[in-house]
Amino acid sequence: MKLVRYGAIGQEKPGLIDKSGQLRDLSDHVKDLNGEAYAPAALAKLATLDPAKLPAVSGKPRIGAPVTGISKFVAIGLNYVDHAKETGAQIPTEPIFFLKANTALSGPSDPVQKPRGSTKLDWEVEIAAIIGTPSPATASVTTYPSAISRSSVWVNGPRASRTTPSVRSDPGS
Repeated sequence: MKLVRYGAIGQEKPGLIDKSGQLRDLSDHVKDLNGEAYAPAALAKLATLDPAKLPAVSGKPRIGAPVTGISKFVAIGLNYVDHAKETGAQIPTEPIFFLKANTALSGPSDPVQKPRGSTKLDWEVEIAAIIGTPSPATASVTTYPSAISRSSVWVNGPRASRTTPSVRSDPGS
């Protein structure tokens, strides 16, 4: 089951892509694909649906970010040796955490907005974990959609709007 959000920016609807590649509308079963929709119980409920009985979406609508309503977009910088070496930075002794703007997440084919003052864009592949069931001590990680970070200056660029297009997610595979 590949969960997606499709439609114009700001008007996305929840959907899934079935085994044949057909985009199906999930609007009658889930309001949107937010953190709650990725909670284990919600995913289990979606897994019981027969995709063939969901309305087929016609045409080739824009595919948006796979999640909305996120409270935080936490990233880890210089998280592998080769990346640290290619940037000329020292290899960190502990993880470098930083926050990106929630608006940095966009669809996989959306145009990238070059942040003001940037002189170049850089490509990185990220992996994102959506935590759908928070608890006081731990959280249940329910899926791992990928994201490609196309940003400028490492310190400032990743925080700019629409610099991290998502790649279609595939929870449960």
